[in-house]
Amino acid sequence: MEILLAATSPGVQFFGKIGGIGLLALLHGAIYLILGIIASFWLPKISQLKGVLDMLQGIDWSFALMTMLIVIVSIFLYMVLTASLPLWSTT
Repeated sequence: MEILLAATSPGVQFFGKIGGIGLLALLHGAIYLILGIIASFWLPKISQLKGVLDMLQGIDWSFALMTMLIVIVSIFLYMVLTASLPLWSTT
């Protein structure tokens, strides 16, 4: 492991971490999207969850869009921060 870290430049490590975390975030989003589509077919059939569906009907698209934008920006900031932390450390 140390040989691998010593053989690559900090820039390669930085962009590798950002790329890896970004792909993991996309995979996570795809899983949520697939599960949301599946749940949208099953939720109306469950009588106990009709109240939840009624609450979700009141969400405005602009609110949902702003929420997703904040999530994307915060994930990007997290990726940059965690990828750059080893660059700041001194040994």
